[in-house]
Amino acid sequence: MMDGDFKNRSKEHIVYALMFQGKPIYVGCCMNLKQRESAHRRLKTFDYAIAIKTYSNKLDALMCENAIIRFISLFSDNFVNAPYADIVMQKETKESYLKSESEVLNV
Repeated sequence: MMDGDFKNRSKEHIVYALMFQGKPIYVGCCMNLKQRESAHRRLKTFDYAIAIKTYSNKLDALMCENAIIRFISLFSDNFVNAPYADIVMQKETKESYLKSESEVLNV
């Protein structure tokens, strides 16, 4: 491997997902998936990590990560990723408020 090849390779950004029971629970991007997976294991419960796509620059990787998070969050209330955690919680709070209000009105 030539020195220039190593420099280009070290700047690759990997978009990945953490999977739990066959479903994505987290999507992120990093430069070293094994190292990132190890760090996640200290804080999260998941079965495995999968690499989705590798990009040569961080901006493209972040745009892909964001698009995947938005897409998955449309279909799954159980998908909790850092940028969307409060959206999911707000939705749950609103639904629980409406349920408790309807219980009061039915009494």
